[in-house]
Amino acid sequence: MKVLYHVDQVEAWQLAAGNALNMEEYCRREEVPCQMEIVANGPAVKGLVEPAAPYLSALAELAQGGTVVAACQNALRANQIDPQRLPGFVRVVPAGVVEIAQRQEEGFSYIKP
Repeated sequence: MKVLYHVDQVEAWQLAAGNALNMEEYCRREEVPCQMEIVANGPAVKGLVEPAAPYLSALAELAQGGTVVAACQNALRANQIDPQRLPGFVRVVPAGVVEIAQRQEEGFSYIKP
């Protein structure tokens, strides 16, 4: 199973992280191979630099398990966020929309919490 979560609002992070954890648990329990990616663009990138955000530990756990957590470089620039401020598990991609389109071409299911 290939799943892509698209997060474009800070308010969606908690739900997205919960959805991804549930999917990871399902895949583990049912022994289903699973590849997941979470792509943040737009204002959502601001949520990746909020140190007290409750969902960051879930994202770190997901990344440790192999989930790709990606932030859009264009959105970082638009929101004046230095990529060096991102947690170490976040990968910067040139354009979130391109990343999403490429993953969909690769057969990823699109989920927007």
